[in-house]
Amino acid sequence: MVLRMITGQTIINFDTHSYNKSLKRTNPEDYSPKFKGNLFNVPFNLVQFKDLDNAANKNTQLYLNYALDVFGSFKFRGNYKLQHKAGLFLLDDEANKIKQTVDNYTYLNSERELNLGRHNKFWISSMMMETKPDSGTIAFEIIRDKDNGVSTNRFGLRIKEFSENKLDLSDILLASEINRNSSGDGAVIRRDLTILPNPTHTFTCDNNIFIYYEVYNLAQNSSIQANFEQRITISKKEESSGFENFISSLLSLFGTDRGSDRLTMTTNYQSFKKNTQVYLQLDMKALEAGEYIVEIKVKDKSTGEEASSETFLVWR
Repeated sequence: MVLRMITGQTIINFDTHSYNKSLKRTNPEDYSPKFKGNLFNVPFNLVQFKDLDNAANKNTQLYLNYALDVFGSFKFRGNYKLQHKAGLFLLDDEANKIKQTVDNYTYLNSERELNLGRHNKFWISSMMMETKPDSGTIAFEIIRDKDNGVSTNRFGLRIKEFSENKLDLSDILLASEINRNSSGDGAVIRRDLTILPNPTHTFTCDNNIFIYYEVYNLAQNSSIQANFEQRITISKKEESSGFENFISSLLSLFGTDRGSDRLTMTTNYQSFKKNTQVYLQLDMKALEAGEYIVEIKVKDKSTGEEASSETFLVWR
């Protein structure tokens, strides 16, 4: 099969079947097709959610979030030219294209900016693809309008099949802003929430730190009320003796269980929705720099069922 991939204002055709066979023989981990412009890197992440508004929809919603470096790859002669095309492709085992989402960005809203310190400014965007649960390969590429420079990535992905009747959790989305305003420009929109994700997973004292996730299939009582317990554990990716200085002000709503290598926070929630959105803000100003694992465990207090999800966070 010939796959047509976007490269600036042109289209390049190449035989993906032959290329895939050759790639497997030479370097199965490498993916660097030939393009006209220079290659550059873009931080990105991918999170998976269930359809909150259509219970009959069995597809999984994928959000690929990425960050364009304003002061780096997208600077030309003193001007910041972020105009670009972005493509998200789902490929099968033979590199045949199953689905695609392609966007052309010519106007970039300042509400999408993420500042991580001096000369560390990013413009944030997101692409959504809805597909059935399966395993496949994701190809993600960006083409700069200014010089046809290209960022290209390919990786294997297991597309989650969220349960229809048992307690389940979405992926955890780290964000720098969450607003209850459906008309806002937040890159990711979940019901009435606009979310500005932070695909770098890196935060400083100048950033807000939000955690967003969704709980699915909560049991509801006769009053249509669901009760569940949330337990968040934040631990150093590598243990550090200084962890006992971990902040005591982290979400005063939580009770904490402090240990030498981790901090656990527990709180109870009530909801009148079977599928519930949860978000919270962290204050980590007293935390020492480093890499952390964030794990969320949810327990349905009516059924005793438990589910968990985790991600990583870099604090500097």
